[in-house]
Amino acid sequence: MIYRPFGAFRTLLALLVVAQHVGPLGPAGMDWTVWATGSTAVLAFFALSGFVITEAAERFYQARPGAFAVNRGIRIVPQYLLALALSVASVALVARYRPGFLPNELVTGSPTQMFAPGNLATNLIAILPGTQDGHMFVPYAWALRAEIAFYVLLAGTIWLASHMRSAAYPTLACAGAAIFAAFLAGKGPGLFQFAPFFAYGIAAYFATARRSLGLYAVVAGLFGLCLWTALRISIPSAFAWRAYSAAESVTHAALFSALLLAPLVLSRVELPDHWRRVDRRIGDLSYPVYLQQIAVLVLFSAFLPHAYWAVAAAFVAALALGFLSDRVLERALRKLRDRVRGRRLEAPAPAGRAWRRPPI
Repeated sequence: MIYRPFGAFRTLLALLVVAQHVGPLGPAGMDWTVWATGSTAVLAFFALSGFVITEAAERFYQARPGAFAVNRGIRIVPQYLLALALSVASVALVARYRPGFLPNELVTGSPTQMFAPGNLATNLIAILPGTQDGHMFVPYAWALRAEIAFYVLLAGTIWLASHMRSAAYPTLACAGAAIFAAFLAGKGPGLFQFAPFFAYGIAAYFATARRSLGLYAVVAGLFGLCLWTALRISIPSAFAWRAYSAAESVTHAALFSALLLAPLVLSRVELPDHWRRVDRRIGDLSYPVYLQQIAVLVLFSAFLPHAYWAVAAAFVAALALGFLSDRVLERALRKLRDRVRGRRLEAPAPAGRAWRRPPI
């Protein structure tokens, strides 16, 4: 049984997102947004998702698009609802005990705007593709919309594969190309810009699984397209209020390239059993930390002095809250997901069949 050691890497990506957002907690003049670590990490998340979710679809969900969709929903929705509840509570506390503190860099609306019934309803469905942001309690919901849009396309691919196996992934490739072309032509929503990142992950999975030089050539071409999209479209559009220097752009390119290539390297690394368990436990924190950080940041920015120790404390608190939400919420949900999947991820593969546990 081969384990892909993506766990610690995924949590590193989550912490890079936290690093981009902790500026309001630091002393005056602290500006870590220039490094775009969070924006870069989210793009790498999309690529990694293309890899591991395609592997899961191939190994566990052939001819089962419904089970795939249900499992993805169980993974995404409960943790988001918990993050939304915690963020609502944190904003309510700040509004109650720090009048005039809102809006700010972390909370874009006044208490009246944030708690308007329409805005609460918008936040409740904000992870669904096609919805629009209001004053967001969880500002990272847009990334979940992109993930869910990818899941919809992949579920369709699983269904098509059950009827016309050879046409499934070529059809998905054509759909991805059309989606990105529509974005470039100004005919599609902003989420369409992320198609190359998911496509890179899908191609990387098949190239790694089949060790095909032709597929590696596709990976190389998609890598170039992803790098161009990240530096020319995605990162600049996320920071339209500032221009990056040449040195900062080189830093973005180096960080993004390293993060995008890491899964190809890690997929070939084999760990002893003990370190597999450690890596898996660390990886379990990635999604909770990514979502639950906002409650920590809002509270710490309102009630702690702006200092580097507050920044350090925010990282520790985000990890602690991620650990608690994983223990309380995810442990029960993993059993449910195992039932939907049809077996535990740690279960041995059927006789004669190699199995790689995707860290999902």
